Amino acid sequence: MVANNMTTSDKISVLKQLGDLRKKYCYENYFNLSYFHNGLYESEFVSPYSKSSCNVNSPLVILLQDWSSSNSLSNPFDKETAELGFTPSLPTNRNLNTLLKETFNLKIEDVFITNVFPFIKKGGLSSYLPIKDINKAFSEFCLAQIKIINPKLVICCGSKV
Repeated sequence: MVANNMTTSDKISVLKQLGDLRKKYCYENYFNLSYFHNGLYESEFVSPYSKSSCNVNSPLVILLQDWSSSNSLSNPFDKETAELGFTPSLPTNRNLNTLLKETFNLKIEDVFITNVFPFIKKGGLSSYLPIKDINKAFSEFCLAQIKIINPKLVICCGSKV
């Protein structure tokens, strides 16, 4: 199926299939999102960020590096983060909101945002994530999402992304 000819519901359906694939297994030395808080952060999509930022017809896709870490997700459950798919108070998310508004006059919900690496790394939010794992996840999950959305512009955030 060519992305240009896909309906909105087709795009959402295929994106959910990628989300199902992500849930079925996990790369060695990482956690699946469902491991934390009985899966309350889980999403139908590859990245929880897409809960709030799932405009499948957006001309803009934003790729972030990864969603969280084991240390962060071991903290008490955050209902707002679970519902939105991101933590509004984190500097990365505040900056992204500002850049979208100032540069494109858009909000998070106006675009499609995902994470290149869909699994949870051990340690803190800034813990090391090998480029080979990022590249593998890009090939397996991210590239397909970009082809489905078929944006005019993809913005990569993060030095490894």
